[in-house]
Amino acid sequence: MASKALRKTSRAVRYFPSIRAVVNQMVRNVQQGAALSTSSTDTAVSGDGSAHQGNWPDAKLGPFAPKDPQFPLPGNVGIDFAQFPQQATTESGLQRRTVAEALLDLESTDIRKAVVMDTYIKDVAENYDEIVEAEKSAVPAGTVECSVQQCPSFLHQGFMELFPDIGIHMGQLTVVSISQHTKNDMSGWSPDVEDERESLMASFVESAKEICNSLLAAGYWADFIDPSSGTAFFGRHTNSTLFETDERYNHLGFNITDLGCCKVISHRVWGSFAFVGTIFTNAPANSDILGNSLVQKNSSA
Repeated sequence: MASKALRKTSRAVRYFPSIRAVVNQMVRNVQQGAALSTSSTDTAVSGDGSAHQGNWPDAKLGPFAPKDPQFPLPGNVGIDFAQFPQQATTESGLQRRTVAEALLDLESTDIRKAVVMDTYIKDVAENYDEIVEAEKSAVPAGTVECSVQQCPSFLHQGFMELFPDIGIHMGQLTVVSISQHTKNDMSGWSPDVEDERESLMASFVESAKEICNSLLAAGYWADFIDPSSGTAFFGRHTNSTLFETDERYNHLGFNITDLGCCKVISHRVWGSFAFVGTIFTNAPANSDILGNSLVQKNSSA
């Protein structure tokens, strides 16, 4: 068995009850991100009919755009200070409370309710059908893992050879890996393994097409590797390939194990009970479209 020195890479990871839930979440994030980008370029009209730029976030700066002091909370949400008692000052009349002071005046139970409701709406309600089906079939909620990371610089050139018609600068390529937990050990072969593999492969291809099409519609480039050929699905055929036993997966959060007669990809949690598919895009890994909204960040090998 070959030894591997894995390099640490920053990956954002989240588990889903089904691959359909992954598609729904990512497509929704892309559409919301595209809508926000469009609205940021809109022009507002004042009461006198003159046009002026609305108070929208800067599309180029994204989450780093300056905040409107009247709407300091996430999502450009403001606070109605009128509901809070004002703080008296000496010789200067009344002074409104700061945001921090106003928040401290809220009862902790109200804050917990707001946080719980927000989490429920974002992470549960939107995938309700998938979660219910998973519970009915007694399938663990985390049967599909989606990870997002910026492509390591030393892998950039090799990956771009898979897409010779696309020009993406180093540091602008994002790798999205979708791992499906399998019932059978993928390191061996049997009719059951073959049937499950074919089913998961078809599921990934259809899901990746939908995700890529949503990214393309939003103005990004995206393509994925066809597991059956190891080549780009949308791009033209090349001699460059990326099969799931490629050693480069050692730097994308997986282990490639040499069994002597063959190699097998190993998931960090499920081992060889996993089927892995890969999507490439120039959508930023740390954007709301991919990293921030889709997944919970953590650093792993």
